[in-house]
Amino acid sequence: MASQGVLSVNVSAGNENAAANMRAIAVSPDGSVAAMAHGSVVQRGKVGPANGAAVASIEGPSFAGFRGVLGVNQQAGHGNVSANQLAIAQGIGGVAHTGFSALTIRAADDSLLAGSTAGVVEQLVGEIIPTQQTNIDPAAFSGGRGVFQINQVAGNGNITTNALAVQFSRPPGS
Repeated sequence: MASQGVLSVNVSAGNENAAANMRAIAVSPDGSVAAMAHGSVVQRGKVGPANGAAVASIEGPSFAGFRGVLGVNQQAGHGNVSANQLAIAQGIGGVAHTGFSALTIRAADDSLLAGSTAGVVEQLVGEIIPTQQTNIDPAAFSGGRGVFQINQVAGNGNITTNALAVQFSRPPGS
């Protein structure tokens, strides 16, 4: 039997990453209703040079057959911000609203500044460049139904958000 319901997953590898899944669902069969999913992040940190690989992968049938509301934030790297927001309002005069703000404040350190100088071309030959890669297996979400919000980042200083606001004035099927 497949999993169902509301599932929120935040996975992070690295430093100073922030992730959130926000859900608001409001139902009123005969009155006004409001559903609001709001969030904000203020992130302060020191930016250093990227080092090593930053790889974010969703492998195999991780969420295959899932039914419902799924939020996944997956980050690899440094100083990333990811958010998934969902607001659903069902009722006469209903209101659904989402809002998100992210502010990152970074201070550069000496190692970052030292790495910003140009080198001699001969020194660059054969240099290994760190990998920044995201992967989703084709089977990861197969057979799933519902609202799926996926943020997947690799690297440094990325800001991503998925926001969905839905308002129904009548009950489904009426």
